Amino acid sequence: MPYTASGVYLPPVSVPRPLGCQGRTRRTRRDLHLYRGIGAIIDPDGTVAWQDPDWVDNVLADEGELDMLDVYLRAQANPSKFLALINGSTTAPGETSTMAYLGGAAGSGETQVPGANGYNRQQILTTDWSAPALSGGDYQSSAAEKTFGAATAAWTITHTALVTAATGQTAGSGRFLAFLALSATTSIAINQSFKYVLRWTLS
Repeated sequence: MPYTASGVYLPPVSVPRPLGCQGRTRRTRRDLHLYRGIGAIIDPDGTVAWQDPDWVDNVLADEGELDMLDVYLRAQANPSKFLALINGSTTAPGETSTMAYLGGAAGSGETQVPGANGYNRQQILTTDWSAPALSGGDYQSSAAEKTFGAATAAWTITHTALVTAATGQTAGSGRFLAFLALSATTSIAINQSFKYVLRWTLS
């Protein structure tokens, strides 16, 4: 079975279902997403304490749509990309969210301020992405597993986000590209770490 080096299980991604007539296929909601992700809590001894049971789809924010069009169609510079953790237990992020969302009140923004309590956003380099390969008839690439922590205070995580800056929680400090809900609100205890894997599938 496919596991990461730290023991996080990566289940297979679903493929389009047959429509049942004229050889066509029905695209499921899952097939309309670009990013999928899986998160896991790691205990201090390195064992997996919990993980998402399946891949979770992203929501592409307006700024992410703008970024993709600018880079791919208008040949603008491809920005650096960072994973951030969100506590949206009171107010979840939405399609119109910007970097200002990350600076919201408790339960409505980033899990921690970068640099505090063992937390920092984790950069995904271009070299972290695997060479594209066909999977179920669609090309996909997986990013290297990223680790947050160990935590030096309790964290609450409901979502991850993909942003274009290592710090900053105000509008204009970067672009808020996409966010992905975890399968459940997740609590990280002191000395635990959180790992996340992103996968990008085009269909």
